[in-house]
Amino acid sequence: MLDSPLYEEERPEENASEQSPASEKQSQQSRRRRFVAVKADAAAPFPSDSAAADRLILEVKEALEKRAKRERGAEDESCQVRENQCNGVSDQEEAGAPEEKADCPSSHLRTVVPGEKYNVTLGDALHVLFVDLDNPHNPLYRAMEAQEASMKPPFPVWEPMLPISSRFASRGSCTEKRQSAERTEDLTKEGAQATEENEDAETETEEKTFMELTKRRPQRQLTYEMSLPVTTLNRLLGLPSRAELEERYTAFVLSDASVVIQKDAFVRGLPLSDCFFTRVRYRLTALNAAACASFSFERLREKLRRDGEEDQLEAEEEENEGKRGEECDGDTNEEQGGTEMPETQLDFEYEVVFVKSTFLQGKISSQGEAQVVEALAQFLQYSREALQAAVATDEERPDTGNTVDGKTPPVKSRNLRT
Repeated sequence: MLDSPLYEEERPEENASEQSPASEKQSQQSRRRRFVAVKADAAAPFPSDSAAADRLILEVKEALEKRAKRERGAEDESCQVRENQCNGVSDQEEAGAPEEKADCPSSHLRTVVPGEKYNVTLGDALHVLFVDLDNPHNPLYRAMEAQEASMKPPFPVWEPMLPISSRFASRGSCTEKRQSAERTEDLTKEGAQATEENEDAETETEEKTFMELTKRRPQRQLTYEMSLPVTTLNRLLGLPSRAELEERYTAFVLSDASVVIQKDAFVRGLPLSDCFFTRVRYRLTALNAAACASFSFERLREKLRRDGEEDQLEAEEEENEGKRGEECDGDTNEEQGGTEMPETQLDFEYEVVFVKSTFLQGKISSQGEAQVVEALAQFLQYSREALQAAVATDEERPDTGNTVDGKTPPVKSRNLRT
């Protein structure tokens, strides 16, 4: 558990009379959330089931397939196209083999480094640290600035989009949503019909985005020129002061309580640079039920329930609820006297991977690992500051709930919400 209190509130004066219910309510409304970071004594354990999220995605995919067959009625070309989409097959892919979906990691890399615990949800931490790369507070953005990187924003986005919701995904949208709700009350019958058509188009877009997740992992690639650190090995090899770095990011959503961001970094155009690369994993773990993530395809999943897939999806949900309880230590979302505070832990793993043999392998390993350790220490500091800034900004605006691109998914279970 986090050692520090998560809320700052005014202390009652000594010998003060008992507060009335109205005064107590006003006091609760005046309390202010405070971001807390605590050093982790040990890395969070790897989840016992690293394929929980993949099974959930497969269940929704199968529900889409059944719906397509049910709506097809008769064999025709248009229905065949839709079935191909549900099976993750496009016209272009029929001619060749589809891209292979990488398996989720199920064990640690060579070196594991405990990080920190934060009083934010897994989804919020994921968005602030690994999605919102164009934000000047983002730790990856700041690390690139420190390296005098040649690449500037806007940076490449995740493709496909990470399927995790966050309250930080859309800022300043609360007023727009209220205005939209007020306009909805005055809609004419024609306007209501147009709204329904827009919802159908939105659902179709969500289905296409979801189907991308069934075919491949979310990925992002950054290629830029950067300043090289001054090391003994660099001087020995006579390396220049700058070089091209290629970073390949892959996101593995293991469950609603565990997400792994894997970065493979390649230095290009230098002696021996084709012999190795460094692999770093940033692992986010929800330590209790309040921190567990909510999936961005929940709205689609709920719609499939209403369309007749309720029995199948409810059975899967009951199975996952039991596993979620194990992943989140069996905590409940409600504590006596208040709501449970989320706890999310950030840990690191790394190793130097050699693809060719070299007589300098030992020296490269030691130098490479030393640089990774230094970079992770910097990343940890930047992460703490980025999350603190995000929480402070969030406190200044009305709560919009967890969102993805400004959309609020339906609440499926309180165990998935803060």
